[in-house]
Amino acid sequence: MRQKVNGEETTQQVIRHLAEALRLNRNDATYADELALIAAQCSIETFNPNTVLILENDRSQCMYLILSGTVNILKGYATADEVV
Repeated sequence: MRQKVNGEETTQQVIRHLAEALRLNRNDATYADELALIAAQCSIETFNPNTVLILENDRSQCMYLILSGTVNILKGYATADEVV
């Protein structure tokens, strides 16, 4: 399920997670405009367990920022060489 980021609470949630991921102080005005611009382009998506998001060597059109839950990263998915 995809939901465009809208509303002050959701936008602030995304900005907080972006700042944490980038190791920025979200209260530092230096990056406030940039973080808000990035958050405005974001959408929040919910995935079912065991959903494959990206396959090895695929070119991505986006970046994923995990807001909650866990992710498994596999090398050699669905091959005899698969490694978790």
